[in-house]
This record gives sequence, C-alpha cells and structure tokens, in this order.
Amino acid sequence: MRCRHRWTRGLLLGLCLSASAAAQDGKGAEAALRVAIPTLPPWSYYDADCRHTGIAIENLRRWAARAGVPIVTVPMPLESTESALQAADIDLFLGDERLNGPLSRSIAQPLGYVVETVAISAAVREGRPPAPRRDLRVGARTRGMAAAAGFGDADIREGEVSTTLAGAYVRGELDVLVGGREVLYFALLRRGVPVTELREQTALLGSRTVSYRLFPAAEARWGERLRAGAQAFDWKRSDAQLRQRFLSADSVRGQRDAASCERDVRFPEARSNP
Repeated sequence: MRCRHRWTRGLLLGLCLSASAAAQDGKGAEAALRVAIPTLPPWSYYDADCRHTGIAIENLRRWAARAGVPIVTVPMPLESTESALQAADIDLFLGDERLNGPLSRSIAQPLGYVVETVAISAAVREGRPPAPRRDLRVGARTRGMAAAAGFGDADIREGEVSTTLAGAYVRGELDVLVGGREVLYFALLRRGVPVTELREQTALLGSRTVSYRLFPAAEARWGERLRAGAQAFDWKRSDAQLRQRFLSADSVRGQRDAASCERDVRFPEARSNP
C-alpha cells in the first residue's frame, strides 16, 4: 500500500507506520483492512507509549480478531473526515453522518456505537441553584453544539473539550461543559474529578449512532467475513468492558499528540532526553 497526497502529520504517521508494520509481517501475508477512526479520546488516541488505542480501537481489534480479518488503524482529523478519507487508501471507517459528506453517507453500516451527549454542570457540584441560562458560562466544541443542547443564549466558549475547556471547567472558569459523555468523563477524570461526582453533575441531552462503514469497493473482499464476525461477537459486553476500562482511574494515562509520537518514532532518544 502506498501513502498518497498530503494530509495532517497524524494521519500520514498512522497510515505509513501501520502500513510498514503490516508489510513486515512476512511475504504472502494477507493485506490488512485499513480502518480510519477520528482522533477523539477516549475513543481513539495515542497513549503515553504512543500506542494507538481507545474504546473504538480496542473494540474494533476484538471484532476483527473474531472475524479473522487483519487490520491497520489510521488516525484522522475529527473535523475533516471527508478530506481525510480522500487523502488515504481506506476500506472501513468510523463515521458520523452529521460530520461527514456525501462520500461517507454512501457506505453501509455493519456496526455502530450509541454516543450520548451530556451537560456537566458546576452548579450541582457547588450546591447552588443554576443561573439563568444567559448568565451561564458554557464550554462546547462548537457554538452550534451548545445551542443544540439548549444553551444558545448563554455565554458560549468554543474550544477543544478534552484539553482547553476541561481545564477551564476544573478551574471554575466555566459553569457548564457540553459534549460526549465518554469524552467529558475521560478529560475530567484525568484532572482529578471523581467519577461519582461526575455522575451527580451529568444531565443527558440526547444520543446518536456513530457507525462503522465499509466502502463499496471493499465490500466484496471483507463484507461477508466482517458481518459473520459481528454475529459471533458479543458487541454490548465488549463495549461495556472497554468503557469501564478506559473510564477508570487506572486507565487515564497521559495521551500524546501525533507530532510528539512521530518525534519519538524517528528519534527514540527523545524520550530519555526531552
């Protein structure tokens, strides 16, 4: 497999390194199914050891193992799914119709996740009544997401939920944090907020299904095996196990960005000599 076109360093790093590893499995080895997954902790991210992991990644690996399908995971930018898919050779991807364009909407859905959108409110934590919504300081990835959650009249602050906004919430600079339940829990657990406290502060706003989608060109080769594997795979049990694992205090290790992992791959001494 070749890496073609230009894209983000993270995409090309994951694609090229994974492809190189697959190529080293031996002559005659079956080509791997290339799976693109948006980078969004704890679903998909690089851990402290620069291993591509997460709830979606590990569930995919279990499913593929049951199906007898070798895979290569490819990280891609969350906000540019369509362009990323066009920039690399991909067979399967984890996609959300609301974020993706016509290319991704044409693909079948073998399996999916139910992702819950929640609001975590500091008012509950501090034992005070919530302020009028126009006075609330609300953090969300986009203004549209905050508005869809019912906070359109609030003081909305846009940013990266798992980093900038999570830190602002813990410091008391935000009253409400809006986003996916697992994303918020993972980010706040890393900052020392107890999970029992998080559950008390959380209000469910809605849910959606984010599905694995197989490109039509890959259907003939992989479709039957993937679906057979899905039927033999206890998806709900595995999903519950992995959510518990990645949302526990023991699992919340520092995540790495693609650029720093690329540096460590090219220059291993950088780890011991930062």
